[in-house]
Amino acid sequence: MGVSFDEKIQPDIGEAFKVAFENFDITTFGIFRSLPLIIFAFMYQTNIPMIYKELAKKNLKNMEKVLIVGTIGATICYLIAGIFGYVTFIG
Repeated sequence: MGVSFDEKIQPDIGEAFKVAFENFDITTFGIFRSLPLIIFAFMYQTNIPMIYKELAKKNLKNMEKVLIVGTIGATICYLIAGIFGYVTFIG
């Protein structure tokens, strides 16, 4: 027995992106309101000392590279999750 597809429950992804783009609104207040979450997500990492301990060459330059790559990777993941989360639950 096949599964039926109900567009009211799960709309077309292209239509969802269109609606999300039309309703997209960035405000200064919205950015400041989300700032604590952004700081918590990126700065309160308890695993940083353990990462440093695992480095073959323990120096500031290598740790800086690890943090930059990790921050860029986390930013990309958060952006993807945020975009698809926003598109999924828009209007």
